Amino acid sequence: MAPYRTEEESNRPTYETKSDFVEKYVLRPVGKPLTKEYRVYFNLDDKLLSPWHDLALYAGGGRDSVVHMVVEVPRWWSAKMEIAKDEYLNPLKQDIQDGRLKYVPNIFPHKGYPFNYGMLPQTYQDPNINDPLTNLPADGNPLAVCELGGAMPRPAQVKRVKVLGSLAVINENKTDWKILVVDLEDPEADKLSDIGDVESLMPGYLDTIKEWFRVYKLAEGKKENVLGADGELQNQKYTLSLIERCHNSWKAVKEVEPGMHTRISMADIAPQEHGAVDVLPRTSENRDVCRDIDPIAAEKSHFLSPNWPSMAACRGGALNV
Repeated sequence: MAPYRTEEESNRPTYETKSDFVEKYVLRPVGKPLTKEYRVYFNLDDKLLSPWHDLALYAGGGRDSVVHMVVEVPRWWSAKMEIAKDEYLNPLKQDIQDGRLKYVPNIFPHKGYPFNYGMLPQTYQDPNINDPLTNLPADGNPLAVCELGGAMPRPAQVKRVKVLGSLAVINENKTDWKILVVDLEDPEADKLSDIGDVESLMPGYLDTIKEWFRVYKLAEGKKENVLGADGELQNQKYTLSLIERCHNSWKAVKEVEPGMHTRISMADIAPQEHGAVDVLPRTSENRDVCRDIDPIAAEKSHFLSPNWPSMAACRGGALNV
């Protein structure tokens, strides 16, 4: 699957606000997909930007429930893509575990995530602060997002989404919040105002999401995750407060460590002016792409849980495996 838009595919008008980023940004791929060197950089009006630090969290219009989401892994996608939070300009890359490219486990009957997965820009789950609900420290990452809409986006796509609720996942004794949202462009978005609206429209979907997060670590030979608050989903009001708290944590980190190259805003500097073009990694054209690919890890199905909800499903149905 190709990136959302490349420089050759877009005529970029001048943007007025960072909310216009959604329509006018382009992507700059470097290297070849499914290799350890592959990166996707974000570009707007010939300026390289960090999707974590330069893209606004709130999508504007006075609606705090509408935020920007950066898609990392589309539903049913194998490659575990992520925003590289410790790299220059925070490009999208494929995660590496134990020296090998990482793939999303296929928990039967699903292939990959049964939702669109990504992150919220300008958020930070501070590991130095215990979460008030779980009383455990956070995982030190941006807030993760599960988008429930029916469309299948592309990696690095930026979406405007409506916040519905959240789920606390305890991952190796750390709190890892999952924010549940729906794309504003989804045909069903107007019918969803809070997490309590989801079950009647998508029966069994929320239980499937909870069970997926509980068991997926078993595919890696690890213990099951624990769900915070006994798996109770938090409503929109609570979740908006959580997002604001993590946004404030992000702002606090920027004030403490303003010199870190991953936290410098490049929004007002063109690539040719700061030499970014020269420092971006390059991949040899003779690179053997296939040597990094593990087809077994990418395609294997894991039969893990006898406790799937009776209507375990996701938008668009489940894939045959």
